[in-house]
Amino acid sequence: MSTLNQSFLSLADVYKREEGGSRKAARIIEMLAETNDIMQDATTIECNDGSSHISTQRTGLPEGQFRLINRGVKTERSQTEQAKDACGMLEAYSEVDKRLVMKAKSPKEFRMSEARSFIHGMGLTMAETVFYGNLSTSPEKFMGLAPRYNSIEQTDKTKPGYNVIDAGGEDSDNTSIWMVTFGEGLTNFIHPENTKAGFQHTDLGEDTLKDANGNSYQGYRDHFTWDLGLAVEDWRYNGRIANIDVSDLLTAGTGTDTAADLEMLLIDLVERRPSDSRGRTVLYMNKQVHTALRKKALRGSNTQLRIDDFGGKKITMFDTIPLRTCEAILNTEGQVT
Repeated sequence: MSTLNQSFLSLADVYKREEGGSRKAARIIEMLAETNDIMQDATTIECNDGSSHISTQRTGLPEGQFRLINRGVKTERSQTEQAKDACGMLEAYSEVDKRLVMKAKSPKEFRMSEARSFIHGMGLTMAETVFYGNLSTSPEKFMGLAPRYNSIEQTDKTKPGYNVIDAGGEDSDNTSIWMVTFGEGLTNFIHPENTKAGFQHTDLGEDTLKDANGNSYQGYRDHFTWDLGLAVEDWRYNGRIANIDVSDLLTAGTGTDTAADLEMLLIDLVERRPSDSRGRTVLYMNKQVHTALRKKALRGSNTQLRIDDFGGKKITMFDTIPLRTCEAILNTEGQVT
């Protein structure tokens, strides 16, 4: 697994640099990643076009031609197309009665605990959008992964659907395993030019607030903002095992195991990458899938799944790829065809 270019920092790295390794930064990182590891893993870069990022994607390569003496060859060129990914602006305000704050033993800690719910909630909203954001239905958001990998293509290697593996589930009780490769020219979070990356919290201090009836009282206000987008510059390094039947996962590792053969499907998925030496590949799934994989590994003689170190923590690995939990991945996905 290659080392990422130092200009491609994770959100955790960005927080540590901007906040000088403060306790506040550490708490924000911890809270954002508590149930959605992708918010900690992803690398982030600044947009190259205001609040959008333009990337050139290669769609065809020159083949070259053999020639004879005194015979020429045709002029060729590579084929490319441009893609433009935009950022979404997520915001929220918090208001709390001053009297309530002053009754607390530690007013500062009380206000931080209030802010914690916003960090959790906005982190979940962002994680959901990373996977399911769709500009055609929600133009105020940003384009996530699912709309980019929303069909199955068995043979055409030039289409993103070639990296969508069918686990056989039907109806609308399905889930997915996602393969994402972060790094230069691959997949990255993006943030607008000349702005700080990641979740931003501004303490607006004491203010006169209004209740539901328009009556005034003194309180404290906080402003939370997060401008984020997702740029996929080379779709071939990402992919998805779709149509994993959630009901069948309950039988994983038992004598009546009817769950999809996730280990074999994972091999199919990771082998879709043109190379295993670029970027940092991570596999994302929700807790139900992660639990099923651990049970299957325990019951069988699987040599691909093991416990290893990743970022200073012991986690499950598939070959050299870490398995990470992301609760934003639904159990109610419709069938992908």
